[in-house]
Amino acid sequence: MATIGPSKVQSARVVSSGPVYVDISDKPIRTNIVREGFQVPAATVDEAQITSVLERLPPIGRVEASRVVVQSIPAGTRVTAGTVVNVVLAPKSSVPTGIFVGAHADLRGTVISQVTEAFANTNVLRTLLSYDNPAAAPEAERAAVQAEAESRFGIAVDPQDSTRDMSALWTTLRNAAAYR
Repeated sequence: MATIGPSKVQSARVVSSGPVYVDISDKPIRTNIVREGFQVPAATVDEAQITSVLERLPPIGRVEASRVVVQSIPAGTRVTAGTVVNVVLAPKSSVPTGIFVGAHADLRGTVISQVTEAFANTNVLRTLLSYDNPAAAPEAERAAVQAEAESRFGIAVDPQDSTRDMSALWTTLRNAAAYR
């Protein structure tokens, strides 16, 4: 039995009720980052030099971080250590909501960043994240989501058209929430 002292583990958080395994081997972790077909080497920097350089740099404005749009292994799939997962990243300001299966027809050309603006209303976001589909949400919350979308995007929800119904709207907004 190994005793883990503070020098080995700074903090831990249990996220499941099952057994938790911690690798405490002395072997360094090797990453395998590949760019343009070649492994990216780990750069060794002079701490004094990097500190000096960083102190002289001007602050930069907020940069839009890219999000994973597609990956070679479906999300949630368990893989063994060392498995290669290819990912495609793109800024949400350039990806239309039409990438989502079942997206609302009137929002398919709208980029994800515009759709996520609807989440300035945190009640809309809370509702979308609390219910998998509109049928599960209370009528008042469902109506609030619809009203927010109609006022922000000038779209209509048409229960007679499966490409423009509440389910299509919910799918689009809920999927966009993953990119906020």
